[in-house]
Amino acid sequence: MEKTLIRIFGVLLLLFGFIGFFTNSFVGSVGYFYASTGMNIVNLLAGIILLGASSTEESSALTLKIAGAVYFVLAILGFAVTSAGSTANILGFMGVNMSANWLYAIGGLLMVGAGFVNTTQNAMYHSKSHA
Repeated sequence: MEKTLIRIFGVLLLLFGFIGFFTNSFVGSVGYFYASTGMNIVNLLAGIILLGASSTEESSALTLKIAGAVYFVLAILGFAVTSAGSTANILGFMGVNMSANWLYAIGGLLMVGAGFVNTTQNAMYHSKSHA
């Protein structure tokens, strides 16, 4: 299950990163979800890493947990430096706005949760089989 989920997140991040380089109202320098060139590059690299780690369930689960935690931390940093209606840079090169912070927080939590899907299913299966 994690292999499918990591591929979905990988493709979404690649799309966000790629679309962010073109003027549009959704994501990018003038989009609802503000993303600077630096953030677009981070999203592209993260998408490539996620797709590259999708070979096994174990590597997919671990990578989802790590990537989710990283995106959640980026969201927290973004919340700390961004006020409503403004943009700010995280670590000096990743531009975000409040909408992007919420997107990264929710996406990060979803990735971490997705990394535990099979672990939870296996634990439930083993507890039923030993009962």
